[in-house]
Amino acid sequence: VALVTAMDNPLGRSVGNALEVREALDALSGKGDAELVQVSLVVAREMCWLAEVNADPGDALRSGAGLKTFLAMLAAQGGRLEEGLPVAPVQLPVGSFGDGYVESIDALEVGLAGLEVGVGRKRKEDRIDAAAGIVIEAPVGARVRAGEPLAIVHASSEELARSVLPRLQAAWRLSEREVKRPPHVLARVDKDGVTR
Repeated sequence: VALVTAMDNPLGRSVGNALEVREALDALSGKGDAELVQVSLVVAREMCWLAEVNADPGDALRSGAGLKTFLAMLAAQGGRLEEGLPVAPVQLPVGSFGDGYVESIDALEVGLAGLEVGVGRKRKEDRIDAAAGIVIEAPVGARVRAGEPLAIVHASSEELARSVLPRLQAAWRLSEREVKRPPHVLARVDKDGVTR
């Protein structure tokens, strides 16, 4: 089974190691981005169906069992969440270049900007900055005014954060007309074909 998802809008609001862990913890605690939680539940239900497990992942989320299991897995692998997640010393907003509704966000450009601030590696010997990343403030469908934040760049220096601002501003496409946020899961593909 494969799920076809929209790529004109990053899934969730965070790009970057510690930021994504925080977002996952929020989702498991019932405080997360609604779209991320919904898509995660769709994927988890497909996994249960494929494994012939008769369980509703939504029940595990609502009861707190999902968070409890995650924390147990983390502890078993030597994780030390009680020490806190790293926080970038610089958090710089990406101001909107105009007024309008967010029509689309180029997820590839957001990912490449994340790479530039240290979220990933260009070469295997490159160091990853666990605190670096981008948090989306204006998702598809949001109304923004010029100068309002589209995203927040988390980086080790102001110079590094500023270096990705033009790329991130160009990743947001605005429309004068109100934009309805489309569903993130567009279709399901299995051996019998495509279901929309």
